[in-house]
Amino acid sequence: MSPERLPRLVLPLLLWLSTVPAFAAAPPPSTSSGTVITITADQSSALSPPHDNRMQVVYSGHVVIHRGTLTLHGTRAVIHTNKQGIESAVVTGSPARFILESKGKPAIHGEAATITYTAGNQMLTLDGQVHLTRPGESFSAAHATYGLQSQRLSASGSGSGPIHAVLTPASGSSP
Repeated sequence: MSPERLPRLVLPLLLWLSTVPAFAAAPPPSTSSGTVITITADQSSALSPPHDNRMQVVYSGHVVIHRGTLTLHGTRAVIHTNKQGIESAVVTGSPARFILESKGKPAIHGEAATITYTAGNQMLTLDGQVHLTRPGESFSAAHATYGLQSQRLSASGSGSGPIHAVLTPASGSSP
C-alpha cells in the first residue's frame, strides 16, 4: 500500500467508528482546535474519488450529529470533508431538526426540509418550511440562515408565503 493512500483509508475508518453507539454515549470532548463532531446513524457509506483530497460520507437511518451546543437530527446526512476535516453536513428528514443550546438563554429548536451546517463559517442554512421556536417566540419562512457565532438570523419568504414571526413582549411592557 502506498503511503499517500493511507490518509484516504484512515479518515473513512474514523468516520465509520464515530457511528458506533458506545462513542455517542459520552459527551464530545473539547480539543485545542475546537469541539469535535460526533455522528451516529444506522448506516454509512463513503466515496473517496481517486487522486482527490475530498471525500463524501453518507449516513442514513436515524442520524444525529453533535458539535458543542448544536445537535442535528435527520434521516440522511451527507458529510463533505477535505484533508483538513469536515467542510459541511447536509441533513434532510421529514423534517430535519436542530437544537441549539445557549448559556443563559432558552434553547432554539428548528426544523426544515434541509439543514446545511457549514463548519468554516459556523453557519446553518435552512431550506423548505423553516420553523424556529424558543419559549415565547416562533418564526416561519421558506429559507433562513443563522450564524452560530454572530447569532444573526436572515430569512426570506417565497411565492407560497411570507415570513411570519410571533414575539412575546417582556412582562410589564405596554403597547
